[in-house]
Amino acid sequence: MATQLYHTLADQQAKGQLDRLDLAGVRGGCSLTAAQAADSAPGQLAGTAAGSQYYQVEGGQLFLAQGDTPGHPVPGPLGQAGPVKMGELAVRRDGGAAAAVGTDRRTLYVTGLAEGDRLGDPVATGPSGAGGPTLASPSWDGRQNLFLVDRDPQHARVLMVRDRKTVTADVEGLAGRTVQSLRVSSDGTRIALVLKDASGGWSLQIGVVVHDGSPTSPRVRITGLRPLAPLLTDVASVSWADTDQLLVLGAEQDKLQLVHYVGTDGSQASDSPLQGGESMTAVSGTENRTGETVPPVLAVSGDHRIFRLQGNQWREFVLQGHQAVSFAYPG
Repeated sequence: MATQLYHTLADQQAKGQLDRLDLAGVRGGCSLTAAQAADSAPGQLAGTAAGSQYYQVEGGQLFLAQGDTPGHPVPGPLGQAGPVKMGELAVRRDGGAAAAVGTDRRTLYVTGLAEGDRLGDPVATGPSGAGGPTLASPSWDGRQNLFLVDRDPQHARVLMVRDRKTVTADVEGLAGRTVQSLRVSSDGTRIALVLKDASGGWSLQIGVVVHDGSPTSPRVRITGLRPLAPLLTDVASVSWADTDQLLVLGAEQDKLQLVHYVGTDGSQASDSPLQGGESMTAVSGTENRTGETVPPVLAVSGDHRIFRLQGNQWREFVLQGHQAVSFAYPG
């Protein structure tokens, strides 16, 4: 909680630097310094300062790219063609590791992005029966915890991976709904969930992440669910865009799909929604603004084309002879 409040208050500082936060409560208190908060700062990516850096899976390899320039394969096993057929991916916020869901959506791999790192065995495995592919939506917080969804119709759940140990996160207040995708905040205290109810309706909710247990036996639960953007009846994708703001690809009933900026308090940005496209299936926004008025936004279409928002125009990337399977900013 102190970390979340620190980053929220730091965003409001017009001048100067927030050096320390003291938090008091009936059960005690805690303190947080600027140095302690730095590791979980939105947009944190060790060794780089450019918010336009992103990762993409292309031709069976993981590439690191920036802006409109061609990418280059990352070090380690994911930068080589062949070790695993990657579908969705998530790169840890410090840039030191990545999680990749196989194209069969039944296996999750976590490995380092340095020379000499090995792929290892899957850290999570979905059901192999007739239920179909289930693992989806990997997302890292700034504390090196990885969250993802298992859409197994017989046992839908949210998983957390810490140090290659996988635990099930209890989600309170689902009321018969199932989690289809998620994105966890950099401070690790909040999580955006896309839910589906029994009638097929979709909604965007935000919850609080509560950690418990011990380093060897961690426990985690998600509580306090509340709706965001209730007018959006179809939510295709969600991404964190700032400390207290989400980027949402969705549509109101009987209207076109648009890209919306939604605050964690439920408010929408004063600017008009960004024009989307019916062919777009996912969006990703960087939390590292690097002085830009409008942070870069990436989108992928159903036919595997990648677009980058420049001003109010979508510009397609020309890839290196392959279709892009997936893409992501760190997080």
